[in-house]
Amino acid sequence: MKKYMAMVVTFLLLCTACKGNEKNATDEYYVFDADVSYALGVNIASELKSLYAKPDYKAFLQGFQDCLENNETKTSQTEGNNLLNTAFREAEVHAEKINAEKAEANAEKAKIFMQENGKKSGVISTESGLQYEVVKAGDGAKPTADNVVSVNYTGTLVDGTLFDSNKEMGAAVDIPLNGVIPGFSEGLQLMSVGSSYKFYIPPELAYGPNSRSPIPPNSVLIFDVELVKIEE
Repeated sequence: MKKYMAMVVTFLLLCTACKGNEKNATDEYYVFDADVSYALGVNIASELKSLYAKPDYKAFLQGFQDCLENNETKTSQTEGNNLLNTAFREAEVHAEKINAEKAEANAEKAKIFMQENGKKSGVISTESGLQYEVVKAGDGAKPTADNVVSVNYTGTLVDGTLFDSNKEMGAAVDIPLNGVIPGFSEGLQLMSVGSSYKFYIPPELAYGPNSRSPIPPNSVLIFDVELVKIEE
């Protein structure tokens, strides 16, 4: 609830800053360029998506415009605050219901996927339920749970949706093995420096029934990982 309230406060501060100011906005406001403005829209929308909520676009844009152009707004700050508090509480209840339904359905899908995937040639299953393939064998040392390692990785869902990657950074990233999901930590401890593996991580070794946009609840996570080095 806290992160949604932070967004509410941001909206209200924007409107409060506008009220009572009769000067032309271009005289005193810093104007975001198109790219920043687009990113702002994406940021707000991503918060709403996590609640499975959408605004009435026409009304949203009208309120936004009225505020920034110092037009009379239909609601006061107090009224708006009350409306938003109520709406976000209702949206959270709605999101919990949707997530619970998706979690149940995805758990069954994940179980079937892992069962079938474990039968494929080259796929190795551990006692915990982690599955992996050795893409390239290395001959270096293996990390322990207390190590920090340097890796290149790409994370996708079963349907191919990319949810994380360090490729755009152009360099390997350092990861503490005691600070990542259990399946990723276990998989890295199986690797030797210089090797490349493919991990298939079941929900119980990942985020379980929790949703982390764009990762739905009870998702199988697939990682392509290269272990570059173990940090000293």
